[in-house]
Amino acid sequence: MSARIRVSRRVRRRAAGAVGSLALLLPVAAEAAGTSDWNQYLFGPGHYSYNRSATAVTAGNAAGLHQAWTWKPPVHTGESAPASLNASPTVGGGRVYVGAKDGWFYSINESTGRTAASANLGYVTGCGGSHLGITASAALVPDPARGGALTVYVAAGHPGGTSGGGNYLWALDAGTLKRVSSWSSNPVAVDTQSGSYAWSSPTVASGHVYVGISSHCDDPLVRGGVVSVSQGTGRKAGTWWSVPADHTDGTSGNVGGSVWTSVAVDTGTGAVYASTGNADEDNLAGHGCNCARAGTSYSIVRLNGTTMKQIDH
Repeated sequence: MSARIRVSRRVRRRAAGAVGSLALLLPVAAEAAGTSDWNQYLFGPGHYSYNRSATAVTAGNAAGLHQAWTWKPPVHTGESAPASLNASPTVGGGRVYVGAKDGWFYSINESTGRTAASANLGYVTGCGGSHLGITASAALVPDPARGGALTVYVAAGHPGGTSGGGNYLWALDAGTLKRVSSWSSNPVAVDTQSGSYAWSSPTVASGHVYVGISSHCDDPLVRGGVVSVSQGTGRKAGTWWSVPADHTDGTSGNVGGSVWTSVAVDTGTGAVYASTGNADEDNLAGHGCNCARAGTSYSIVRLNGTTMKQIDH
């Protein structure tokens, strides 16, 4: 991917939210640009949102940007969910990868803007009957278990669609968007709580794929956390929960501490960092100020990336 696309990616994100289409912008002297991919949400596992190799667009040539192509997700016959874009694109290997709100995932030719491959990954039906398929950005990473072949990791709703909720992780071949056969289960059921949804973009680092757990729209609220999945086998390697499973009075059902965001990984130490959201305010109000119930809601937590044990918060 040329560095010019990395700069225009922010333009595409705004366009995706407003009109549901992608636009590729090129500087006039595009042929002089270097090349650089954008493989994960906010560039990489550390979420730097900065690529020092992206030098094609400068203050001097930015005024010369012009549109090369646009792409809009197609409407599928019989599909009740809208074909619009909430996810931001991932770019690498000459392709642009993006998921749509109706649950379809696409590979787009970077040079022509034409659809190269597509796959129906599913959606959930939540509050007010709204449908959500794919909101999170995909990760495009070489898979050591497949000889370094580029693999796309995508978080989506329930395969085939469901009203109950669900957070599922797929591993797809970057060229064909077919499921990779090396995973024991594909997709992996990251979380099947009623009302859960995959807001968190997968982060891939050190042989693990990390995905946050959160609710569709807090109705119902779910128990939040982070799941680690083996990049090579697709098996769950560990789960960290942001709130305890049981109440201090012996009853069960703690919820809250949602992890909507994509976790960050320090590749030097292997530590995983996650930000947690809302506590179960109704539950807390009924039992006074009980910090044990809130767990690590409204926090930044540091986890051991191998064991998923909490180190600090």
